[in-house]
Amino acid sequence: MFTESGRRLLGPTSGQMSGILGNSHPHIVATIQRQTATLDHLFSGMLSRPVVDLARRLPDSLPEPLTQVLLLTTGAESNEAAIRMAKLVTGKLEIVVTALGHALDQLKV
Repeated sequence: MFTESGRRLLGPTSGQMSGILGNSHPHIVATIQRQTATLDHLFSGMLSRPVVDLARRLPDSLPEPLTQVLLLTTGAESNEAAIRMAKLVTGKLEIVVTALGHALDQLKV
């Protein structure tokens, strides 16, 4: 965004996509158009060719003993997968979750 005098400003963030995409800058518009033509990001139940290709190449960049990747869509999916893997590796069933700030609020210390 620019002021009337031509001073350059950051665009307002009236929503998630506005903050990410900006104000229709030609480079951003061109990138979005190019990427949507390849459908390289879909939810984890539908894999496109670029995602499959990436999944095949990623293990080569991982340190031993890591040999596989698990591509997920959201933070929630990632957390659930991490918890399941931790339980599988440790053989334990419980996890500890902390929310110290919230806990202190509840104690009203």
